[in-house]
Amino acid sequence: MQEVAGPGSLIERALAGWLVEQPAPLRRLPVALLSREQKAAELQRVQAIKARAAAYEAELVLGLADDSPDDDDPAPGTPGARARSWKPDPELPGVSEFFPAELAVVLNCGRLAASQLAHRAWTYRTHLPATWAAMAAGELDEYRARTLVEVLEHTDPAVARQVEARVLPEAAQLTVGKLKKRALALLLELDAEAADRRRAQLGGAPTSGSTRPRRRAWPPSPPICPPTSPPPATRWSTSWPGCSRPTATSGPSVNCAPWCSPTCCNAPGTTPAHR
Repeated sequence: MQEVAGPGSLIERALAGWLVEQPAPLRRLPVALLSREQKAAELQRVQAIKARAAAYEAELVLGLADDSPDDDDPAPGTPGARARSWKPDPELPGVSEFFPAELAVVLNCGRLAASQLAHRAWTYRTHLPATWAAMAAGELDEYRARTLVEVLEHTDPAVARQVEARVLPEAAQLTVGKLKKRALALLLELDAEAADRRRAQLGGAPTSGSTRPRRRAWPPSPPICPPTSPPPATRWSTSWPGCSRPTATSGPSVNCAPWCSPTCCNAPGTTPAHR
């Protein structure tokens, strides 16, 4: 049994070290013996367990981040400093710049995924503490919590907590789409500039103005020659799909300029070589 290093008495550290070595308990019921209602209840319990696990994961990530201060990080441009990639990691104040890479090794995932996880956990602590507590209690699933993070992560923490206080009581009853719209509406009501900053982060246009950019329409397709009824004594042949013209030995060619496309065989200006 290993002893956990950290605050607390010797007995507490020894107990924590023993618990760390134990396999995670998982209660599994014989599914074949459960009724339909019991299976549905078990699925709801699993969702609550996943929410609690996500909250615990965020707490562990933040604890690991607190153990990785940026005191010893080399200054930018000096030997040993990490080279900035074309898409930099979200910065965590006071945390080492090497922390996302270390977290990626611990989780056996990519650095970008680890960085996003750390930033989401940081947002729970600074912007959405009540959402984090609801996840820990199993009252709010992780998907809805991540939706609130997506909407409020770039706004002021005080404004984010105001939005959270108004939307959280009904968050579990709303669909994810309605929850996102509700949070955006409250954000726009409380802080329009924050909504513009969020849209700028996503590469869009501001929403506080009176006009919105219109979606550019596709150019109209060129018309196709409509079918015509040839004279009885005229022989016709097809050169292009949807376009018929008389042969060289038949009667006069038909001028379809008013409704003809540039590639039509009868368009004005085309030579016999192009027909």
